[in-house]
Amino acid sequence: MADPDPAVLLALYRPTVQYDSLESYYTDWAAVITDRPSNVLKRADGTVLAAAGPPTGNAPVLNLAFLAPQTYPTGQPVNASDFIGETGSDYVTQARAMHALPGYANKAHGRIVEQGGATWLQYWLFMYYDDPGFLGLGTHEGDIEMIQLLLNATGQPDVVTYAQHRSGLTATWDQVETVGDSPVVYSARGTHASMLRSGDLVSDRSLIPDHNDAQGPRAQLDLIALSQAQTPWAFWPGSWGGTKAQDGILGTVGVEANSPTAPNRHQAWGDPNGFHQSCEAADVPPVGAASVAAGRPQPAAPSVAVTLDAGAGAARVTYTTATPPGAPPPASLVIGLDSSGGTLPPATTVVPLHGESGELEARIPAGVTSVSVRATTHAADGTASATAVAHS
Repeated sequence: MADPDPAVLLALYRPTVQYDSLESYYTDWAAVITDRPSNVLKRADGTVLAAAGPPTGNAPVLNLAFLAPQTYPTGQPVNASDFIGETGSDYVTQARAMHALPGYANKAHGRIVEQGGATWLQYWLFMYYDDPGFLGLGTHEGDIEMIQLLLNATGQPDVVTYAQHRSGLTATWDQVETVGDSPVVYSARGTHASMLRSGDLVSDRSLIPDHNDAQGPRAQLDLIALSQAQTPWAFWPGSWGGTKAQDGILGTVGVEANSPTAPNRHQAWGDPNGFHQSCEAADVPPVGAASVAAGRPQPAAPSVAVTLDAGAGAARVTYTTATPPGAPPPASLVIGLDSSGGTLPPATTVVPLHGESGELEARIPAGVTSVSVRATTHAADGTASATAVAHS
């Protein structure tokens, strides 16, 4: 029997992502970062090498084709300290706009790695921004996650590695939830850690619990096969974002953060076996069950209601919180509004809580006839409540 075509093999096992219902940053084509108008490619000293969008001044146009392993199309050498800066501060709006463009949404960047007689299928996942739990802690421009599958002698998946922050979890194939041949990845809200189950995951890999309520959309990702010949941008050594931790110690523990370096600078790229061995074996409930953080009580879910004032172009949201006996008091409200009927990620924001109730107003596009709202409360330690839902 002939060896399977690498692109066919990668497409067969491309992952399915289960999004959290409050997630604003989906797993998209890497070009959402390079192509977003006004984003810039810079040297470490701030020199602009290229800029995205309509040509401005003398700067070349930034896109994936501009990125290269050693030399830019302008003839300038590539430095590993070069980075793509995301211009502006409304990252949610930027990410939603790029996700809406034709051909950008829901992508996995796949490659096959042979190491020591072992065959690994790797899927690298790009997100526009990282906001852990949407709590404003350890935020950074750009995000890159990955999962990898080890094939056995018969060409079937045997074990997997799901990356989480600077490390990850390992599991056997029979522990993985699948849709057909596609492994399911529960993308943690805001952090995008690759989880094997929904629910809560508490670990020393993250300062706050990783969480996925499994109430967002589920999408099998389209494959973009990576190779040095066809996608040289994947071998560019710079950073996918301009965030730099100001304090090395705070950056290490996740209070501050750095934007991700290129995939080929991660251990897993060149040493998938070593990365797999460095990760922790997963302890997960059966497929279909959610992970629960034992001994970590959840705050109570909020009560929410939403009314639509189409004439004023606004949605008004009221919320009420409570602290039942035994529950931790809520410290913040994470709330997402969707006026797209589910065609876009929700616009999610965080509200510090200084009382038991409040009202918010959000602008909505003309012609919208209904909106939906989802919200959770978070305790001071980042533990999330169940998700409350309201519709206009």
